[in-house]
Amino acid sequence: DEEDDLAHVDPEGQEIIRYIAANKSHEFMIEQCTRSGEGISFDVWKEKGAEEEVENAEGGSNAGEAAEPSSSQILDESKGEILHNVYVPSAVLNERVKYFKVPRLGCLLALPLTYESCTFEDAFDAAVEDRTACLEKREEQRKEREQYEEEIKRQQDGAADAEYEAEAQEWEEINEEPFKSNTEKYILTIDTLGQDREFTTDEIQYLNDWAIRLRNNWQESEEKALQGDLDRTFARKALENGFRQENDEIFDSDEQKAVNEAILENPDAVDAHKDFLTDYAKLKFCGKNLSSDQMKTFMEDLKGHRVIKMPLLLKSAFYLLGYKREELCFPGTAVLNWKKAKHYLNEEFFQKVQDYDPRGPCTEEPPKYAIKNQLEKNIEHFDFDTLDKYSFWLARLHNWLELAISTRRQDVLLRRAEKERLREEKVKAEGEEEARVDLMKKEMEDRQAKLEEGEEFDEDAFIQSFEEDHAPIDVPEEVEDDLDLDIEIYEDEQAEGS
Repeated sequence: DEEDDLAHVDPEGQEIIRYIAANKSHEFMIEQCTRSGEGISFDVWKEKGAEEEVENAEGGSNAGEAAEPSSSQILDESKGEILHNVYVPSAVLNERVKYFKVPRLGCLLALPLTYESCTFEDAFDAAVEDRTACLEKREEQRKEREQYEEEIKRQQDGAADAEYEAEAQEWEEINEEPFKSNTEKYILTIDTLGQDREFTTDEIQYLNDWAIRLRNNWQESEEKALQGDLDRTFARKALENGFRQENDEIFDSDEQKAVNEAILENPDAVDAHKDFLTDYAKLKFCGKNLSSDQMKTFMEDLKGHRVIKMPLLLKSAFYLLGYKREELCFPGTAVLNWKKAKHYLNEEFFQKVQDYDPRGPCTEEPPKYAIKNQLEKNIEHFDFDTLDKYSFWLARLHNWLELAISTRRQDVLLRRAEKERLREEKVKAEGEEEARVDLMKKEMEDRQAKLEEGEEFDEDAFIQSFEEDHAPIDVPEEVEDDLDLDIEIYEDEQAEGS
């Protein structure tokens, strides 16, 4: 229920192979898993010769038979790189092959797609830091070159007619470091099951070369994507800095105007209620500002990124607005699927931001991961300055989210305090009415005791006369608690709110 991106990972568990894509005839395998020790595909990551040793120790591919050769032994190394792979000429004769349906005649080839991935947050951060350092060094070098050229010109001018030869100066080429990377491991499996035939050498060679191209394309694609993220970030920051300088004071002034108007409309508000009105005005102003055309431009630029930082902040905003984890994350995990989730950053999202109202009961319980307390926990460690350096829009989204949660809590506390006040008034009114009735009964008894023998007592007239001097107390209706299922309020908070 908590937003732990690694909650689905068991560090002490077995490695698994999960099938994530397949052609039409093999779609039944998608989301199927093979655990370590099952099947034969794990052998693609063993060192050359290791799988043959295992099979020989177990009696070969089939009991009593020699191990089948890897296709690596079949291909011609002079034609280029050969991937270490697993090739099973007859799948039904190999007891280690795992089937997900009825076994069929044919062969099986598994090829490793292992490459260096750089599209993750730490790689992006390292690249930003490296480029920043390179830009600073290049600027220092530019100034040094200018000084050097000025000095050469000065000395040449001072040499008059004499021939002057300047001392050669070499300038270091300042290049950015290669991207930080992690090894990603995939397997490409191809078979002829149901065809009752082996792959030809040419087919194996083609599949080997195709897997290499696929692997290389993936790596090049990620490097190109991260390079684009880097370029886009530095270009956007220049625009954001200019926008910030021109508009920050205006925003602060407009926000204060919105707060002042809210207070003027509620002149009797004091203490906690006044604080709520202040924060509520800020929330609505922030939501409107967050949805402005210029802010949407910054957000659209962020949507163009392959790597997104602070995904937990985005998830928390989505959850608060009613989006479900299944819409945003990879199946069975709390990991944001940015490629999918960014499409929800649209006009509907911005309308929900502006329409969000923290006031009133909540009778529908949200998922535990969307409870306001959990959302508050999700974002409490984010620092505004760090966010602002990365994304002007994301930093303002954090402000809005903080206000949305804070005003929700304030509203609940204010309503509960009001309920408590009404209960106290009811108890007080009940006590006063009870005392009034007791007094009326006592006076009635006293009046009856003073009657002369044979004198009748007019009870209705007495009651009418008594109530003219002691009007009945209006006892309020029973006070019912509101349901606020989207947030937990603890006793110490309730005590402060009351």
